[in-house]
Amino acid sequence: MNASQFSYATRAPFAGEPYLIPPVPSPTRSHGTTSPIMAKTDTTNTKKKPADDATPENLDKVRDILFGGQMRTVETRLKAVEERLSREQEQMRAELTKRIAELDGFARKETQALHERLAAENDARMIALKTLAAEIREAHKAMDKRHAKLEEASSLSDAELRDQ
Repeated sequence: MNASQFSYATRAPFAGEPYLIPPVPSPTRSHGTTSPIMAKTDTTNTKKKPADDATPENLDKVRDILFGGQMRTVETRLKAVEERLSREQEQMRAELTKRIAELDGFARKETQALHERLAAENDARMIALKTLAAEIREAHKAMDKRHAKLEEASSLSDAELRDQ
C-alpha cells in the first residue's frame, strides 16, 4: 500500500503529527466476487457462536490493538512527568534542608551574639554597681565626718554660749 491509500485520522496523536489509518478491506473484489477469506468468514458467521467470545483476554487484545500505542505513549509521558516531579521534589527538599540549616546557623549565631552582648552588659552593670556602691560608701563616710565636725562645732558653740 502507498500513502495515498491511507486516510488521515480526525485527531492527531500527542506530537501534533497526523497519523494514517489503513483502509478497511472490502468484502468483495472489484469484479464482484467474494474473496476466499471473506467467504470463510461468512460461513463462520452463519454459525452463531455464544457470547462467550467476548472474554477478558480477547477484549484486552482488542484494546491493545486499538489503544496500545497511545497507552504506551501516555505511560511513557506519565513516567517522565513522575520522574521530573520526583527530581524537582528532591531538589526542593535539598533546597529546603539547606535553607533550614542556614536559618538554624543564623539563629544560633544571633543567639550567641545576643548572649555575649547580654553578658557584657551584665558585667558592665555589675562594675557600675560596684563603683556606685563604693562612691556611696565614700559619700557616707564624708557625711559622717562632716556630721561629726558639725556636732563638735555645735557643742563648742553651745559651751561658749553657756560660758557667756
